[in-house]
Amino acid sequence: MMRPLPLRIALIWLTLILLWESLGADLWVMTRFADFHGFALRHDWWLSILLHDGLRYASALAYVAIGIAVWKPFQFFRAWTPLQRLETFTGVTASLLAVSALKSVSLTSCP
Repeated sequence: MMRPLPLRIALIWLTLILLWESLGADLWVMTRFADFHGFALRHDWWLSILLHDGLRYASALAYVAIGIAVWKPFQFFRAWTPLQRLETFTGVTASLLAVSALKSVSLTSCP
């Protein structure tokens, strides 16, 4: 019996990720971009200021907007039920907490 397509795709991706990790391919790829001194483009304006900091500020603004929309919906949030808005805000909050928890126990500089 064939598995549903989404499950097959998920299993393929899981297999590829586990293979990537077990072979140490991430280390091989990253040594092409950085050495023991660090990432060569670490202070590049485009990567550091615009893509890293700029997107971090934009995502913080989006998070605040979602929080406000739970109680005072605007734009497309009006089409959502109050429960859907609350679920979205709760899901985003849970994912932020999970990432923070993982970063606190990770030895990677930017997981």
